[in-house]
Amino acid sequence: MTPSCPSDLALEAHLLEPAASALGTHLSSCADCAARLAAMERQGEDFRRFVYPATVARIEEAARHRGWRLWVLAPVPVFAAAALAGDFARQAVVGQLGEDGFLVDEAALGLNRLHQILHAGAGWDAVGA
Repeated sequence: MTPSCPSDLALEAHLLEPAASALGTHLSSCADCAARLAAMERQGEDFRRFVYPATVARIEEAARHRGWRLWVLAPVPVFAAAALAGDFARQAVVGQLGEDGFLVDEAALGLNRLHQILHAGAGWDAVGA
């Protein structure tokens, strides 16, 4: 192998697209690089025949067994969002409860106060008080 020999990465690129590679002339004249390229081809073939099928089969098997867990856990974010929305609504309502525990309506409070003043005999003069 000489300093002008291509790197392993360049040889891999050549394996992917030999027609587009500029390494053809070097590979035909350099026995070391041709041997490296042949070894890479054998390793790639071994990977495609042995490693890849076994890996894909194990991944597919794991995905089949994991699928039910996703369906069980899918509603969890929906329930969490509903709980948060319910808590916000509860806080909004609790903030408007009167002393007797009933909802307080600001407009109704004003009318109730006006009614009390008028029926207490104070007349319209006490409305501004």
